[in-house]
Amino acid sequence: MTRRDVLLAYKAGQLSKLEVRETLSALGQPAQRYPLSEGQRGLWALQHMTPEMSAYNVPLCFRIRGHLDVGLLQRACRLLLRRFPILTAVFGEEDGVPFQMEQPLQPLCFEQEDISTLESQTILPYLLAKASQPFSLERGPLLRVHLFTRATGSEVEQLLLITIHHIVFDGASVVPFVTTLFDAYCDLAAGREPRPSTFSAPYADFVAWERRLLASERGAAHLAYWSRQLAGPLPSLDLPMDRPRWKQTMAKAAPAPSQQSKPHIVSRRLTAELAQALKSFAQSRRVTVPAVFLGIFNLLLHRYTGQDEVIVGTPTMGRPEECFDDAVGYFVNIIAVRAYPVGTRSFADFLAELQLTLLDGLDHAAYPFPALVRALNIPRDDSQHPVFQVAFAYQNFLRSGSLQQILDRYRETLVIELVADVSQESVYQLELEVFETGDGYDLSMSYQPERYEAAMVARMLGHLVTLTEGVLQHPARALDAYALRTPDAAAQLVASPSPPVLPGEGRALAGRSRDGGGAPAAAPRVGRPRSGGEGTPPRAPRALAGHSLAGCLHQAFAAQARATPEAVAVTCAGQCLTYGALERRSTLLARALQQQGVGPEVR
Repeated sequence: MTRRDVLLAYKAGQLSKLEVRETLSALGQPAQRYPLSEGQRGLWALQHMTPEMSAYNVPLCFRIRGHLDVGLLQRACRLLLRRFPILTAVFGEEDGVPFQMEQPLQPLCFEQEDISTLESQTILPYLLAKASQPFSLERGPLLRVHLFTRATGSEVEQLLLITIHHIVFDGASVVPFVTTLFDAYCDLAAGREPRPSTFSAPYADFVAWERRLLASERGAAHLAYWSRQLAGPLPSLDLPMDRPRWKQTMAKAAPAPSQQSKPHIVSRRLTAELAQALKSFAQSRRVTVPAVFLGIFNLLLHRYTGQDEVIVGTPTMGRPEECFDDAVGYFVNIIAVRAYPVGTRSFADFLAELQLTLLDGLDHAAYPFPALVRALNIPRDDSQHPVFQVAFAYQNFLRSGSLQQILDRYRETLVIELVADVSQESVYQLELEVFETGDGYDLSMSYQPERYEAAMVARMLGHLVTLTEGVLQHPARALDAYALRTPDAAAQLVASPSPPVLPGEGRALAGRSRDGGGAPAAAPRVGRPRSGGEGTPPRAPRALAGHSLAGCLHQAFAAQARATPEAVAVTCAGQCLTYGALERRSTLLARALQQQGVGPEVR
């Protein structure tokens, strides 16, 4: 676009005076290269290795009712690109060093499509497939707008799908992005000049700030802290999977539409009573609500794996100065929270320690995680994320309410509804997100479908809620003493002729004291447990039934574990372990012994 084009567009009524000034200002600024932030470098490397990757596509989808002026919507989108030029960036490489270059006058990628002929049940898969189309970091653009129109009887509804690459956008960017877009549209629809933008520092300033930090004594102190936190062998979380262990690269290719038939997220809302009880519990213990949720999540992971050492990644906003608060870009940073959920510890003691660990980590959260992995020379495995495999996020940046409440501001012009089912793919094996709303908490657990079935993740989320109820009522209990099922569900389990025993339940179904651990240890017994008490474990099958013992015992046991993984294998003092859980534990022990040089005939 030339200066002449701008003036002609103004005379034709296609641009306002403010739009003319902003466009002419952009024309007068030549594109300049500047380095990537450490977080961007990590995403760039993944995308560079696998150009068809779609795991870092961030979709925002809105259902719009009312008269939508497409021309004004396009103008509002172009204003977004001028206000937040990082959204126009393209990425290149020179002498092996990546760079980015903003192009504020980059043409808007805007497509319209009538989807009236699609069946209702196929619309969501279609949207997800569109959102999963890969980006080219070299060519751009890294922001796409799709406007879908659908006639339903006498009404017409629009679906606005905006997809942005994560390398120029993060979760905290949503609020300034959405408010700028719809403020501009409503101003234009009312015949007003779009309101001026609030000041926010350009992304290049953040990159410069980060570089100064890494070269400073403060940066060295941050690195020293994380070196201590991540010293020694790092635990790898061994969650039970629904599918056989698989090998994949971290960069997932764009899934076919059939694979995107439904979002890989399971959600649940805490009751108002439970939410209030949790807030009161946090206040009485002088801990934060995020620490309570993270503690319960650690407890869940411990119960599912039997591991007494867990590392969970948790994102921080990564906006170190006030001038970045209303900016758009990739600022988020991940910290690794290393915890020790030993089964004999009380939840209260574990939570107090976890709170200190979390606060210390947040004090040192400015050090970028990719630089940390590089500095500590942490080995990488193509099949999983370095350092941690699961993540926890507490979303409370919308303190005045949900994003939907922000969208409701525009009701006089448009009725806008967030389509929450259109969301980013899971980058981690498992991620728990807690959304703070005006009157409670929404829980969402995203997962990789290559590893887990939705039914298992739904059970895990249900167990998380049950654990929440348990720790709030009895915080002094040992971690291994909490039931994963409610008493009613446990009673149904016992009454079932072939009751399933889920991962993590072997230590929790029966016979616990009110506070503290269970009964004193007794000799374990294989086979049918003692009958007749409340919470009696389910009947076990005949030990190693149908398997010849002509070979090695461990081979026969492994065969039984494959045949009946959810059946009880061993009970002790009212506790029980399934064949599957015992097989996993014995495998972990064998690996640990092998790493210490233990082999055949070694004593």
